[in-house]
Amino acid sequence: MNPNLIGLQSVLKTQIELAGGLLPVEFRLAAPLAREVLLIGEMTDWQARPIAMQRGTDGIWRTTLQLRPGQWIYKFWVDGAYVPDPENPLTAADGWGGEHSYLLLGDGDWARHDVPHGDLLKLQMKSQLLERQVEVSVYLPPGYDQRRRYPLLYLTHGHRTRANQWASNGLIDNFMDNLLASGAIEPFVIAMPTIDGTQALPQLEAFLADELYGQLTRWFAIEPGRAATAVAGMTPHALSAFNLAWHRPERFGFVAPVSAFFLDETLDELDAQPLTADFAVKLYCGTEDYVQPLNERFAGILRKNGVRFDYMRVAGGHTWRYWNSITRDLLQTVSDFFKGAR
Repeated sequence: MNPNLIGLQSVLKTQIELAGGLLPVEFRLAAPLAREVLLIGEMTDWQARPIAMQRGTDGIWRTTLQLRPGQWIYKFWVDGAYVPDPENPLTAADGWGGEHSYLLLGDGDWARHDVPHGDLLKLQMKSQLLERQVEVSVYLPPGYDQRRRYPLLYLTHGHRTRANQWASNGLIDNFMDNLLASGAIEPFVIAMPTIDGTQALPQLEAFLADELYGQLTRWFAIEPGRAATAVAGMTPHALSAFNLAWHRPERFGFVAPVSAFFLDETLDELDAQPLTADFAVKLYCGTEDYVQPLNERFAGILRKNGVRFDYMRVAGGHTWRYWNSITRDLLQTVSDFFKGAR
């Protein structure tokens, strides 16, 4: 990849920018002994439409694409093996034991701007319930003061990934820093635990709602109570943000499932009984996402039971390009809830 053609510290600002002009991006890989190199990623619908790269006399394989602003995840397929881009420092876990590369096109209020920066901490916590060490990333806002109290947002990752994806692909600290500097949101703490899919759901729920919450309130200046506690994000190990809030309403006052993968049995259970939700709800799902039918059915169940909720539908799939596009709205909605509930 040619770094002169892209901004490595940028990602899309809003969904509107996706309709903007195309930008030229050259992908390149030095592999003089390779017999075949393919570009595979979100721009090719992964294996559905791989792009054959051409080898030059210098042994470098190249292809140039016209891409819209946003975040694009990709890899190279070299003689039958996946290879991340060695020229690109931006990588993240791919959920399958390897890494993918990602490039960031455009500029916006999630980029690394010249504003006060918060702290992004990477912690290890010994869980008695889960009987193992748990990785937890924590964002503390700029000017964090132990003498005051801050609301808390749990932000969950997706299936087969880890909590650090909200910092790497999600650039959540950049979003928070810039929104706080502009006055668009008020300060709050974000906790991003890595959730292991081998654990039973009741244990995971107890860990998140009780053990982790207790530890966070001891480590940091967290404001107690459900009016100051929210959960949002994707669906790790079938544990959607809604499931957690539904089973533990005494802990969470606001929930925002993001591209949630609701299991059919979960929806059947919700549909078979009167459903009450003593917390605020906002759904996010892209209109091209493969999980949209599940989210539409879930929204219908909420309507049938008279549960009030908001639902943000904009163009996008199950990609970080879409999730980056709704992060500003998500963080503003969480901030508004904290402000109104308090």
